[in-house]
Amino acid sequence: MSFATEIDDPLKPLRENPVSEEIVRPISELLVTDLLVGTGRASSIRAFKLGVAIGGRRNLTLTGSHRIHLGVYRTLISCLAADCLT
Repeated sequence: MSFATEIDDPLKPLRENPVSEEIVRPISELLVTDLLVGTGRASSIRAFKLGVAIGGRRNLTLTGSHRIHLGVYRTLISCLAADCLT
């Protein structure tokens, strides 16, 4: 059984300092990966999809893995709606 914990908003810097649309996705992926892998919540991020802004929100879907013990990985799938980053 797993449970979710509160984490800091990795996309807050993009909301506070808007950037052009063509670099929103790569910067978002870097920020989310840094938070999840950097804090040990995931071993790697295998897929990252950030949708276009519709009505001030974007869909974010990611798939990652977390090492449980030697050689065994659990796949993590997260999907959330994020505030508009533009």
